[in-house]
Amino acid sequence: MLLETVVVAIVIGALVGGSLFNLKHLSLKHIELFFLSFILQSALNYLVGKGVQWAVDYRGYIHLFSYLPLFIGLFLNRAVPGIKLLGLGVFMNFLVIMLNQGLMPVRADLLPPAVLQALEKGNSGTHGLISDSTKLKWLADQIFCPLPYQNELISIGDIVIDIGAFYLIINAMKNKGDYIKFTHINGKL
Repeated sequence: MLLETVVVAIVIGALVGGSLFNLKHLSLKHIELFFLSFILQSALNYLVGKGVQWAVDYRGYIHLFSYLPLFIGLFLNRAVPGIKLLGLGVFMNFLVIMLNQGLMPVRADLLPPAVLQALEKGNSGTHGLISDSTKLKWLADQIFCPLPYQNELISIGDIVIDIGAFYLIINAMKNKGDYIKFTHINGKL
């Protein structure tokens, strides 16, 4: 749902007088860390879906490890308005994943049959079904979010992430990046 949040934030940012061109001033440091985290999780899901045994056996550990570059990237960008809120949402998701064998618990009764069947077979590297032994169920993916083109299950952490991203984008569109540029002293940061 993050993509939808970004689109809505850009539209609202423009409606309140912000400029899309101001986003070019948003200087996020080490953005490659965010992409690395995404790539690790995508590769894990692919490999587990293909039945690669080592990926299946270690998926919980790999999933948890994929959060390391994400946390480092968030920390390095903590001065950017909205990043701390984004980081709180990421931490909420990480916490429930960590306490549930490295998988994000998902509410089964709201899943499409094909997705439910895949999760029952263990064909996901990042998600598993909520059970009686699930810890912190209230942080799991169990909030139904109907979208015009698909339905999604999201967590409270996802909502906090979306709010942080929304704030970050609108704030960046309303400003010219002055809030995140560092003062140069003797030509150095």
